[in-house]
Amino acid sequence: MRAWTLFSNKRISIKTIVVSLLVFITLMTSSIAIGLQYYHSKEMAREQARTKYQMLAESVSDAVTDVSDDAITTVKYLSHLGTILHSPSKDVIRSIFTNVLKDNPSFYSAFIGTEKNYAYIVINLDSMSDVRRKNNALKQDRWLIIERSADSEGMKQYDYFYDADFNLRKKIKRNAFYSPTLRPWYKNAKRGSVFRSEPYLFLPEEVTGITYSTEVPSDKGKIVVGIDFTLSHFNKLLQENNVSDGSQNFLYLPSGELVASSEPSFGQLPLPPSKPLVLTPEEQKLIDDTHILRVSNKDNWAPIDFTISGRPAGLIPDLLYMVS
Repeated sequence: MRAWTLFSNKRISIKTIVVSLLVFITLMTSSIAIGLQYYHSKEMAREQARTKYQMLAESVSDAVTDVSDDAITTVKYLSHLGTILHSPSKDVIRSIFTNVLKDNPSFYSAFIGTEKNYAYIVINLDSMSDVRRKNNALKQDRWLIIERSADSEGMKQYDYFYDADFNLRKKIKRNAFYSPTLRPWYKNAKRGSVFRSEPYLFLPEEVTGITYSTEVPSDKGKIVVGIDFTLSHFNKLLQENNVSDGSQNFLYLPSGELVASSEPSFGQLPLPPSKPLVLTPEEQKLIDDTHILRVSNKDNWAPIDFTISGRPAGLIPDLLYMVS
């Protein structure tokens, strides 16, 4: 009875109850307000990011469409110059191609190829920042003209380096890496339509790009004209329109193949050192007597064999690099 009396004498004042309720309500209201503010701020940030990426996607889509339309229109225009392209004067063809490249700075090169394995290529050395280094050109060089033809010794290539006024600085002769008539842009070119290649590696420059080509109406065999443009044009576009410093933008084909990125380059680990194969005299003789072997790779069989922006990658290409 006494214990109950002692407990009953401890009463909580109304003031304490009111203050406690006010503190509790204030804490609850603040928590709810902070939660709602965080939620809405998060949604606003997501919506802003969504809008920025949507604008970037539309910008890249418009750029791809514009370049493609320009390339198709230019190739059709060149195909209508059949009589002029038959001219024995290379200066006439050079003038046409350089004017086309001046009017379309995103184009990498313009070219013509014939069924006699002859190719005449004009490369715009101002088309991308790294093109001079890849072609061993100097700063004062403005144009690189490449002629590929077949003779009794096989395929030959002549490189001509010109300045902006078409003063010849250097001429180089070397063995050509391939026959023009074996290239997809030649084999798939048809009259009245424009062929567009998948992204692939331009050799020997090791530049990834796409080719547009068509057949020129002619009674002197199959003649093909075309335009090349590099994917570095889209790399630069993705870099200039980056959403934030920490974001990375990538451009994929519908097949899932990566063709462009805001990354400056695709880093690849160096191949591990390998010991030279010890060959028997019979094996060495077999290699010496064997002609050059041409190999290719698949586009989408990662990680065994695939491409990144047209550049071979994977276990099989690495093995072929080591063997070669």
